[in-house]
Amino acid sequence: MEAVGFVFEKEQRPHRQIRQEKELKFEHPMLIQKIESFGRNVRGEKFYLKPLSSQPDCDIGIVNGLTSPLIDLQLFPKPNAIDDYLDTPAWTNKTNDCALDQLLIKIAEFCSIKVIDNDLIPSIPPLSEELEGNVKYREGATKTIIVNAYERNSEARNACIAHYGPKCFICDFDFGAEYGIVAAGFIHVHHLRPIAECDGEYSVDPITDLRPVCPNCHAVIHLGGECRTVSEVKALREAQNGR
Repeated sequence: MEAVGFVFEKEQRPHRQIRQEKELKFEHPMLIQKIESFGRNVRGEKFYLKPLSSQPDCDIGIVNGLTSPLIDLQLFPKPNAIDDYLDTPAWTNKTNDCALDQLLIKIAEFCSIKVIDNDLIPSIPPLSEELEGNVKYREGATKTIIVNAYERNSEARNACIAHYGPKCFICDFDFGAEYGIVAAGFIHVHHLRPIAECDGEYSVDPITDLRPVCPNCHAVIHLGGECRTVSEVKALREAQNGR
């Protein structure tokens, strides 16, 4: 939690729940301030990591209240659980649905927090290609519909954006700064090694093999069927702008 900007406040008994376990109360001043900077009023400024019911072995998740802006902003993953106190939407990790992990990643992106701790994504199992503690992800698994299309690993994409931030690596364009909260965090991710040139699966490091780029720069990279390097597109902009 602290890795993406949460500030621990205290440990307390779950409100109106018959539980022996404690819940953890957090604040995230940077997140709240940024949401409010886009003109959005935030009523619930506290976040609770807590048991979601009074039943034994219940899910543990994050709750931010019925009016949480994280619920309806498209940037953030939708809640995938319910806290039985007031039926409040919550984010938790389930098999094949790690909404809690994804929420933390998106909060880091939104707040432009560079996360270098791989423990932020505990749901990703270690792979045989993992080297010196750096998590690598499997990319390019093909699926046949009518033609072969390459699947892209969303965890690798998220890890890239969490590291570099949701800003174009080439031109520094930031959708949130330009269009407001509705577009905050939006960015393309470019594979430095084109997936279509790979035979089957390959191992991709989200920090060394991927870069966040805006749609304009991404289009120029591939314009005319080419695959220009990031440095080449930067050089084109600098030459055009006389720098």
